[in-house]
Amino acid sequence: MAREASSWATKLSRFALVNGLVSAVAACAWASGQTVRHRLLGLWLGSCVRCALSIATICALTRGGRPLGNRKDTLGARDQLLICAKVALYFAPVDALVLSYAAWTAPATDALAPPSSARSVATRCGVFVLVSFLWELAFDFCHYWVHRACHASTLLYQLVHKTHHQHRSPSPLTTYDHSPLDVLASNALPAMLAFALLSALRLPLVGEAERQLLFAYKSYVEVGGHSGVDARPRSFPQFVWLPAMIPCLHTADGYAGIAGHTREHHWHHAVLRCNYSKRFRVWDVVFGTYEFPAPSVS
Repeated sequence: MAREASSWATKLSRFALVNGLVSAVAACAWASGQTVRHRLLGLWLGSCVRCALSIATICALTRGGRPLGNRKDTLGARDQLLICAKVALYFAPVDALVLSYAAWTAPATDALAPPSSARSVATRCGVFVLVSFLWELAFDFCHYWVHRACHASTLLYQLVHKTHHQHRSPSPLTTYDHSPLDVLASNALPAMLAFALLSALRLPLVGEAERQLLFAYKSYVEVGGHSGVDARPRSFPQFVWLPAMIPCLHTADGYAGIAGHTREHHWHHAVLRCNYSKRFRVWDVVFGTYEFPAPSVS
């Protein structure tokens, strides 16, 4: 009983730490954007800040973790500067356009207004968790098919996705090493389709605060998936227990649920032929492309 209580205390403290850090990243991104009058320029600046802080957050949380695989790619100073330039030149502008599209599809409301009671705080948090979970599922579904198509077609792979797979052993910074076409196809398009779904269903992810927080979680998950460390950053940190409640067809790693694991994406980078989902293993399992990582990785 004492051991179980200690385990739960550890899980809850980790949950609080991660969500506190992600919320801080979202707040910094939003505050940075407020320093600029032009809305798109402010969203661009906020996206740059969010990417940088997400990398710093994952590096801090995974420090001391066991490296995945036997190979470790080393980025030189030139490569690091080039990836940072890619963030500024097309990752952040694309994120700014997607956030503008999300605001355009949402009903007008002042979601930054403070809740009037503890109950309204709890309700707002609960709604955000459920709606963001639906958004993540829709995003991951669309990303899965774009990603799979890029690997199935030699032409698409060469034109769109090859740049990202220069790195057989990912690291946090290589999360953002993509071609411009890849950013549009595998990031912007799935995100916009997911926001369109929320709009069609009239679901209330309507405020700037919620959208900034959603994108902070998105960055955390994507950078965590490329950490190269067996530290198990959660694929749905908003409420880590929710994906575990949904049974999955493949649980060879000893835990149930649809949540993805860093080692699964690491294995994708190693062999290329499987594990195309970014967040949830469910799409790979359902469509027959899930592959359990080899012992050398897991």
